Amino acid sequence: MSAMFSEAKVRIFLIQHIDDPRRHEARNVGVIISDSHRVAYRLIDLNQEPQSARYRQASETLAADETYPTWFSYWQRVLERGPDGLEEVLARQRATFPVIEAGRMVGDVPDDVEKLAHRYFDELVLPVVTRPPVHETKVERALRIAGLTSSPHFRREYQMLAVGLNIPLPLTFPYAWDNGHLAVADKFLHHTGDGKIVDALLKFGHVGDGVRCIAIVDHNIDKRSPDLRDYLQRAAQVVRLDAPNASAQLRAAFGAV
Repeated sequence: MSAMFSEAKVRIFLIQHIDDPRRHEARNVGVIISDSHRVAYRLIDLNQEPQSARYRQASETLAADETYPTWFSYWQRVLERGPDGLEEVLARQRATFPVIEAGRMVGDVPDDVEKLAHRYFDELVLPVVTRPPVHETKVERALRIAGLTSSPHFRREYQMLAVGLNIPLPLTFPYAWDNGHLAVADKFLHHTGDGKIVDALLKFGHVGDGVRCIAIVDHNIDKRSPDLRDYLQRAAQVVRLDAPNASAQLRAAFGAV
């Protein structure tokens, strides 16, 4: 038998994050590999630098959870104790951070549990890379580069009821971000006339307090009247796609920083 393999039974655990227990939408944030006497693990570290696009996408959903840094420090400290620490982690898991057994490996398994932890972190925690659509629009490309479209907080064709009206009028926005703090966005590009902007201003005016409004524009916004542009800047945070730092502006506007 090769020295690279052993007869140990290897158990694979996933640490998950559920930001809303009512919806029970779990996302993997860490992996733990254990055999009879060793434990290896890898967790999403919000302070890791630099971060790849996949790593950033995996970590962005945790930024809004103020408890994650405390859990991260706890897992690191306890798992260093090996199997005893793993048993404690399993016993102390919470509804928002469950720890599940994802599988077992029996027979000739790799002897390096650290390599297994890195492998399964890459395969099970980091998001799968998807190719952009062949006919990707400027807005879609900017949102993708900003790392927004791959997030579970990102919404398309988002609907909500207008606030402050006597009738329950539904409002629809092309994009939204809902991580407990709502942001809604509309786009105003080369084909946008004054009527579209006026309609959007009315919608922005009835989303209610605490909702961030975002206007995604390109250079054609300069062709609109100064008064209309002024109204738009007062009603929403304006992000220009032709700005050098458009992706960073989008992330900040949506609250994904």
